[in-house]
Amino acid sequence: MNSVLNKKWEVYANLSQNEAFQTFKQILEKQRIPFEVEKASPNFMYDSNNEQYIIKTENFVINVIYVSADPLTRIFASLLGTAKNFNGITFLSIRYHKRTSVKLVTVLKEFVSISTNVPWNITAYPRFRFAVLLQSITKLKWKRFLGNH
Repeated sequence: MNSVLNKKWEVYANLSQNEAFQTFKQILEKQRIPFEVEKASPNFMYDSNNEQYIIKTENFVINVIYVSADPLTRIFASLLGTAKNFNGITFLSIRYHKRTSVKLVTVLKEFVSISTNVPWNITAYPRFRFAVLLQSITKLKWKRFLGNH
């Protein structure tokens, strides 16, 4: 469905994997952008149990990846046996064409607009409450990408 995608943007979003996936599907359908959905094996760096959703369009591909917790919290949660008390957030890995990035930015602005949470506010999520530096980096990445295109 796509040729060589020469750009990549990766960022966290303070939504569950399913909510992020459903939100992207809703936006693409509303904007009449044809897409296909595939599933892939879990990304073990972020979580070993949940499959990835891959949303493919002609101009970009969005991997929606479940993240169980920040690494420090993941270690303590497994030691304390509290690992299953909270859901995770989402990591978005997006490949796109620079020449068609305007379409992607439109989709991402809509994503931010209709999301139930501000995507970069990851410390509001219990498992990421200590990831203050990661939240600052995440907010900067969202703001730069949406503002520079």
